[in-house]
Amino acid sequence: MASNEGALPLILRPPARLHIPDSGASSSDLADAARAELNQGGNVPKSCAILLSGGIDSSTLAASLNSHEWESTAWFVDYGQPARHAERAASRAISSRFSIPWEQVDLRGLGIAVSGEIRGRNDLFVAACLAVSDAHAIAIGTHGESSYRDCSPPHAMAWQALLDAEYAGRRRLLAPFLTLSKAAIVALARDLDVPLELTHSCDAADTACGSCASCQERSSVVACP
Repeated sequence: MASNEGALPLILRPPARLHIPDSGASSSDLADAARAELNQGGNVPKSCAILLSGGIDSSTLAASLNSHEWESTAWFVDYGQPARHAERAASRAISSRFSIPWEQVDLRGLGIAVSGEIRGRNDLFVAACLAVSDAHAIAIGTHGESSYRDCSPPHAMAWQALLDAEYAGRRRLLAPFLTLSKAAIVALARDLDVPLELTHSCDAADTACGSCASCQERSSVVACP
């Protein structure tokens, strides 16, 4: 039997189906890699549960999947966040715009603290989608400029390793924007005719506060409010 000495633990090895391009590549190369991740060929199933919060990233992800003819359902997660009413309206508007079926998961009873970085937020979202959907892929719009740990490539790799252990390759995490900048995602959104005016970015309220990190990030790359 061959020795496994020196081999990385499973959770640290990049899974074969989660391709993360070099962050030092050019913007066009990164965008091409994201499109390639979405444009799967062959006999790979293309059913997908999209985590659609109604923000720019998830809305662009929904439009991208739609353009590559994925059989998708959009899932909105209500966990008691301050901006949930505006986020829900934006999520429904985007799913309607691209003719994607829309569903909601209600997690308000968990009593999650909703200020600052929310511990385990994306873990909760992915787990909720796994529980309510039998789609082949769970799609999430995390991007390369986020400082949150649950938006990082190692986090996505760890989730894929868990899915591999539990489902033996039958399910995957689809995170094609992991190394894209916010500006690159906005450029892709415009290429795909995403109605950015329908999206909602503010974390603090249903009406954009203009001062939270998400509002500031939006104002730096998007002209519309």
